[in-house]
Amino acid sequence: MGNVKRVSAGVLKNGFRFYTQYNSESHVSGIGVRAGSIYDPAGKNGLSHLAEHMLTGYSREEELKFEEYGCGPEESGINVRVDRASAFFGHNLLLRREYASELWKIIAGYLNKPRVTRGMLEMEQAAVLNEYFLRGEDKAEDVVETLMHGNMYERNPARNKVDCEPADLKNITCADMRQFVRTHYAPNNLFAIILNLPFQKVKRLCEEYFGDLKTSSDPPTISSRGETRPTFPAPRYVEIERPGIHQYHVAIGFPTNPYGDKDDEALDVIAKIWTFRLRLALRDGNRKWGEGTYRVLSFTP
Repeated sequence: MGNVKRVSAGVLKNGFRFYTQYNSESHVSGIGVRAGSIYDPAGKNGLSHLAEHMLTGYSREEELKFEEYGCGPEESGINVRVDRASAFFGHNLLLRREYASELWKIIAGYLNKPRVTRGMLEMEQAAVLNEYFLRGEDKAEDVVETLMHGNMYERNPARNKVDCEPADLKNITCADMRQFVRTHYAPNNLFAIILNLPFQKVKRLCEEYFGDLKTSSDPPTISSRGETRPTFPAPRYVEIERPGIHQYHVAIGFPTNPYGDKDDEALDVIAKIWTFRLRLALRDGNRKWGEGTYRVLSFTP
């Protein structure tokens, strides 16, 4: 194994999980929750994304602390996001250990006592809608991924847009949000990652912030709505035009085994190999003016 550090894992009595890989130079931490867009109730697409926004209602002083440590909203150091399977609240590599510890405590302080108010709801609904236009409609790679999922399934919530459906987003209420948070942001549906502290210190931190929370007796489930696996009687083709934009994107997709299958890791490795080989073939191997390739993606969500 060489110098690779062992990953240690622990579980509190209420089901809260934590992971650490002690390394004095890896100042990285965060908290994850199984609450991505596939858990959005029918007619409420965008609820998981809105929760991710609302549960990080930092004060001005706390926002300045994130800025100071290189984790402001426009900085690459911040790592707060939601995808189809989960939401994550954390940061990437920082300069000092105390920075990571301080920011983790701020994040944990919000997630162990989540607050939902009408003012926060209205403010973040507006923010999520703008993010939907910025990324969901204006970023080609995200548009392609959304089209892939939307055409792969007819009913399964895997077809949901990660950002939102604007009409659904507008109709989400505080009661919807409180119910979603009660169900998903329970200790047995959360986990923490802290890479720069020894196991026992990480355990004490998690006990301090999450040890007194009650285990949820109603763990979140995903309804496949009767469609566990895509079926294609014939290939499907989707074409979109973006007038005035001189970029061209081509994507080819096919269904793999359902999420959580034993072959997930192998499929991820294959996707990485494809990305590497396609980059060599399409980017390095195509240097003609006006015909080059900028980015090559492959993923197994």
